[in-house]
Amino acid sequence: MAQYVEDFPQLRAGPLQSRRNGTDSVTTGGVRVGLRIWPNFVNAVWCINGKRYAQAIKRVRLPYRGGGFATRFECPTCGKVTTVLFLAPGPGKFVCRDCARATRYRAWKESGKVRQPKKADNWLKWFSRQATKILAKGERSE
Repeated sequence: MAQYVEDFPQLRAGPLQSRRNGTDSVTTGGVRVGLRIWPNFVNAVWCINGKRYAQAIKRVRLPYRGGGFATRFECPTCGKVTTVLFLAPGPGKFVCRDCARATRYRAWKESGKVRQPKKADNWLKWFSRQATKILAKGERSE
């Protein structure tokens, strides 16, 4: 069964965007993760219940159209390029959301809450314009 995304410790590529070399540490979901940052990969080290874990995570550079690049992670299990890796409870390593089976967001599932588009009024205007165009084409062809 899929679990909530918020329940998993996670490692995000964004804060490491401009870092090419160095060390850092991050505490996420109650787990402190030590990071050794290299240009093409990140070494992550953490402890859970007295057991030490280590993992090398590949970094991928994606070019922007206007120049520059975005740094992402490659999932060690499936090879998917993603911005966030989650610490899966079973294998004890950082993997993508699909491999960790972390596909549900708690905020969307709480009772009384409905997920709505950010700019619903803009979407409705666009949809009305598209519908008008389609109806106008249908009238001309008849």
